[in-house]
Amino acid sequence: MTPEPSTWGIHPAHAGRTVQRHLHDLLGISHRTARGLIDAGAVRCNGRVVTRPDHRLVAGDRLEAGWDPARRYRGAPAATAGPGST
Repeated sequence: MTPEPSTWGIHPAHAGRTVQRHLHDLLGISHRTARGLIDAGAVRCNGRVVTRPDHRLVAGDRLEAGWDPARRYRGAPAATAGPGST
């Protein structure tokens, strides 16, 4: 079953926030869960899938998120430098 998405308009007072921060504050979820929703492709801004948690919102943007409350969303681990990197 695909969950129904929730949609929010971005108020001028929230312009400049990251998508991850806005989801955290709006939904009362952890930053890690907010990042997990983004990594899962469950978040859209103005109809486009958000791929970066640090995407900055602009007043008037339409943010949409659809998720399954029974599923655990965890962000992908941060990239680490591998052998030979400087």
